[in-house]
Amino acid sequence: MIPELHISKVKSSLYEARLLDGNEEIFESTMHESISDAIRDVANDFPDELADFLEVRYVDVSIGTQSLARMRAEPDALASKLVDLAAAVRRAGLQAPGRGVGMMGAKRLAR
Repeated sequence: MIPELHISKVKSSLYEARLLDGNEEIFESTMHESISDAIRDVANDFPDELADFLEVRYVDVSIGTQSLARMRAEPDALASKLVDLAAAVRRAGLQAPGRGVGMMGAKRLAR
């Protein structure tokens, strides 16, 4: 199973990052000033021997499986994708408790 990075907004300029393997938390959650900081910091701190990829999620959306290398190199671009996707889902009224929309669903929304 590919570990999942779940990012959630606590309040303005405060985001919680949780790493999960299924329903089990791998490490204690961490707090960050931005989504891109959460992506970068988690990728930098994640032990390379555990995995090379993480599923990246924000709110109920996912931008899919991302390499740790890309998360380290492009955290701002990945954060922007997450925010744009979450906004598109909200505008379309598709967000429901416990349900997420991935990149393929977002591409259909953009049409």
